[in-house]
Order: sequence, then structure tokens, then C-alpha cells
Amino acid sequence: MLLILKIITSSLMVVLITEIAKRHSMLGGMIAVLPVNILLSLIWLYIEKRDLALLGNFSNSAFLGIFPTMFFLIAITVLFNKHNPFIPTICAGLFILAAFIFVQHKIFNHI
Repeated sequence: MLLILKIITSSLMVVLITEIAKRHSMLGGMIAVLPVNILLSLIWLYIEKRDLALLGNFSNSAFLGIFPTMFFLIAITVLFNKHNPFIPTICAGLFILAAFIFVQHKIFNHI
């Protein structure tokens, strides 16, 4: 039952954000980058596990994900603004995201 509630809640957030973005792209984008997914994930993890160490590790990992995500967003913004097609732009953005995650992983494993 909890799994179904998680799926419905997460799906509703995506639908809400895309519907807002259709009418007001800036507002939709601003809502999309709010830590709603992180907050929902923390709530579900807490309800299921009640493990504060797990929540701390998850929060740390989410924080580390900000930097690769930032480069992903910069790349797709530049490419979309240059009128590049959707699929190649998303693929390029995902490649950049993966590359920065890989580099970040290598850096943090050596520290």
C-alpha cells in the first residue's frame, strides 16, 4: 500500500509541475528545482526505516548531486537556446551529467 502511495504522490508532483510549466515556464522550472523529490524521499525513507544515519547519508549524496545536475542544466539550456533538437540535446546533457558524476566519484574516492 505504501508503494502505491509513493507512486501516486510522485506522479502527481510531475504532473503538477508540467502543467504549471505549460502555462508559466519560469514558475514550472522554479518549482521543479525545489527539493520536493528530496523531501518526499526523506519522508518515505523515514517512514519505512526510521534510520537517521541513512537519512544523513542520503542527504549528503543528494547534496553531492547538485554539481553534476548544475552542469546538466547549463548544457541543455545552452543547446536548447541554440535550437538543437530535443533528443540530441537530452542525450548530450545526460552524457555531461554522467561524465561529471564519474569525475566527482573518482575525486571523492581519492580523498
